[in-house]
Amino acid sequence: MKPVASKTIVDRFSLLSDEEKISVISHGVAVRLSDWKKRLFLAQSKILFFEEKYHTSLLELDEKGLPVWKMS
Repeated sequence: MKPVASKTIVDRFSLLSDEEKISVISHGVAVRLSDWKKRLFLAQSKILFFEEKYHTSLLELDEKGLPVWKMS
């Protein structure tokens, strides 16, 4: 698949009516919002897993820093 130049996209978008432009933008926003919600859910899940595994919160790590490991 050959990439489309951004100028071509802008040129074609400018040919649309105002109503069509609003529709395109609205659909794009809906797709992006859905993607962001999925990414947020994944990030929150990873944080919860980390906190349960290490019995600490990210807030505690921010405040106290990482524990120092002593090598024998």
